[in-house]
This record gives sequence, structure tokens and C-alpha cells, in this order.
Amino acid sequence: MPDAKTVWLYREQPKQAGGVEGMFRCFDEVLAAKGFLAMDGQIIDATPIAEPR
Repeated sequence: MPDAKTVWLYREQPKQAGGVEGMFRCFDEVLAAKGFLAMDGQIIDATPIAEPR
């Protein structure tokens, strides 16, 4: 698990480079192409489940 400083640096570098908006726009486009519309206040269940191989 990364410490708080590592997470902060990882978040700050794209922000300082002006790349955050473009990154999230790309992420939203990928989600929309898969039929998912991200809205405020949604909770996504990320519980791991067993899948047959």
C-alpha cells in the first residue's frame, strides 16, 4: 500500500501539467462507449468474485 505522500505526488503531477481534465474526459469516453454514464453520487460494487477459467 503506498503512503500518503506517494499518492499525493501521483495526483499532483498530472494536475500541475494540466492533464487532469483530458485524462478524465478520456475515461468518461471509455465508460460511455461501454454504455455506462457516470453521474455524481454513484457507488460501484467492486467486490471480487470467482470466475471459471
